[in-house]
Amino acid sequence: MLKTITVTMYEADDRTRFQDRNEADKYQSALEACRDIERLLPPRQNIPHTRWVQHPIAQYQAWRIALIRLTLKYYPEELPKHVDPMKVRPQGYLARLVRRTRSSRLRKLWHRFACTDDDGREFSQPYFALHPREAEGPFIEGDYSL
Repeated sequence: MLKTITVTMYEADDRTRFQDRNEADKYQSALEACRDIERLLPPRQNIPHTRWVQHPIAQYQAWRIALIRLTLKYYPEELPKHVDPMKVRPQGYLARLVRRTRSSRLRKLWHRFACTDDDGREFSQPYFALHPREAEGPFIEGDYSL
């Protein structure tokens, strides 16, 4: 004998689905916070391989602090209570937690964090943020020569 069962699912704005309402609400609020954080810096450009884009340092630091605070809020049970956002490295423990998250938006923000050095220079890839001397110079919009 077959039975009919109904399963209630909750869907976030990015189409991620949940069976638990609380988990869906937490995820949706994190998505909205990611949107707010994205607005703190200009949209990511298509930066040529060995170049960078310079962000105003105060604007970059505000973006970085907001991103770290959101991540700490998202993973409160797995992290120490007091973390200095200016000392968090994009390759550390927190980044490993972010890679496991369901939120592609949060992962993209962390990738951008990994591509940016402490001076607010955003590179095409994380390698140059770790080795800025190997980059050729700043990117001027419209100049795609290598």
